[in-house]
Amino acid sequence: MHYRTVLLVAAIATGFAVKAQAQDRWSGFYGGISVNNNRTTANVGANATHRYKTSKNITISGLYAGYNFAGNGGFVWGGELGLTALDNKGSRTDAALGTSQFTGSYLLSPHLRAGWASDKFFFYGTAGVGISDAGVKPAGVSGKTRHTGFSYGLGVEMAINNGWSARLEATQYNFGKADAQSFNGSSQKVDTDIRMISLGLSRKF
Repeated sequence: MHYRTVLLVAAIATGFAVKAQAQDRWSGFYGGISVNNNRTTANVGANATHRYKTSKNITISGLYAGYNFAGNGGFVWGGELGLTALDNKGSRTDAALGTSQFTGSYLLSPHLRAGWASDKFFFYGTAGVGISDAGVKPAGVSGKTRHTGFSYGLGVEMAINNGWSARLEATQYNFGKADAQSFNGSSQKVDTDIRMISLGLSRKF
């Protein structure tokens, strides 16, 4: 009976220790860099006469920073801000819409992360917004355009050591149909979205 009591106390103490380690591991400020595989699609008008799509194999770089709160039971949540470089280029020409240009140089993504964490792993979902200049505009139109949409995704982060961790994350950004523009005298809206798979390296401060 004595041994059972000792084992029970030891198990409870171990459980609290794991929770404490998980809370210490994932809570607080952090920052990181990421390599991203993004695919931007943009369609002009309902019939998508001018359709653009970046290659699946384009790799680009990003930065992110955030703050996590770790509670009891392994629940972790927090806010994060990411900035990713885009390289969207292309053009189309026809008699109906004239010439259009595919552009996009950045993606700014404020979002929330929430999920369950152990001392080694953090499994989470994301939800937030995306702000980007990605899209299509008529040729000859100067200046940058900015679109705002919503985002959602899933990810997993693995602790390495000394405050370092690695993550894998998949995110969808939907910008919907932007305000109508005049393409060769025809008023058309542009529907844009971005799919991104990110591999990141994080450091807790």
